[in-house]
Amino acid sequence: MSKNTIYCEINDKEIIEIFYKFLNKISDKQKVMRAISRIMLNDVKENFNTQGVNNTGEKWQEWDELYRAYREKIGKGSGDILTLKGELKKGISRKATESEAIVYSDKIYSAIHNFGGDIRRGGKIVG
Repeated sequence: MSKNTIYCEINDKEIIEIFYKFLNKISDKQKVMRAISRIMLNDVKENFNTQGVNNTGEKWQEWDELYRAYREKIGKGSGDILTLKGELKKGISRKATESEAIVYSDKIYSAIHNFGGDIRRGGKIVG
């Protein structure tokens, strides 16, 4: 994994045991992982379409006033959260191995959008 990779795993022992019992009975494990990664990717994309409601039941936080003013200035005043040019959503991909189902983004800023935090530019917190 690259240094920009976010790694999540299920730590529920019962779920893991059931899943491995199921997986051990399957001859094409990668096919199962591809199906799981497809479901995960569809869920992520649906979150973009519903602005987070699909995942949490609550809409994503609105833009702050500075960012709203910036969007107005560049002619992108209205639009979806996390979507200025659409590159983040378009950059989400999936892959699978025999033991992993992976959904990832090639955009370095995807982690801040997913997990939150402070954006720093030149040592100063932005936003």
